[in-house]
Amino acid sequence: MSNLQKKIPFMAGVFGHLIFQTFVAYRAAEATSGNAYMKDIARSNALLIGIISLVILLLLTLLRLPVPVKVLLFTMLAYITGMTLHNIPDLQEALLEVIGIFILMFTMGVFTVQMGFKLNTFGNVLFFSLLTVLIARIINASRTPTATRARNNKAYTKILTLIFVLFVVYDTNKILQRNYSGNFVNASLDYFVDIINLLRLTANNE
Repeated sequence: MSNLQKKIPFMAGVFGHLIFQTFVAYRAAEATSGNAYMKDIARSNALLIGIISLVILLLLTLLRLPVPVKVLLFTMLAYITGMTLHNIPDLQEALLEVIGIFILMFTMGVFTVQMGFKLNTFGNVLFFSLLTVLIARIINASRTPTATRARNNKAYTKILTLIFVLFVVYDTNKILQRNYSGNFVNASLDYFVDIINLLRLTANNE
């Protein structure tokens, strides 16, 4: 039995959990967009939601917690993240588009594993590329005239989209070659972050 075949039960758990958490985020976005009170909470507490999301991400990533606790924290993260997606027009269509991209990039990631590639260095390149674009975007927002800023933002959005698309390939390569000791929650977390960011970027590209 090949290493990829041995990973099938684990990957079934990863995708089962990913589908569940993506559904939670989608339903939270729908509930928020259809409720003026929830929409106001999401808008007026955007910074607080961002801080809470970051704290939960750190807890999930850095602490060794029981799987049920991780699932509970992940579900909280998915719900409050979904609240921030309420303003994406045609959310269902955008999600289907992102899922199509995800499946294609996942397939490419599997191919890299079959070819025996380890993409650790590629992951570092993606991370520093992401950091560079985000810093450039902040500088653009503070120092560039409005007309130029809008044009530059579209270019930055396209670059960020490409980076997160490639992150799916990298994450797949990493997940299929790393021993998670059955911790499907952390593996699905990487994919969840990719999908949410692609959703936001896809909406900005419209």
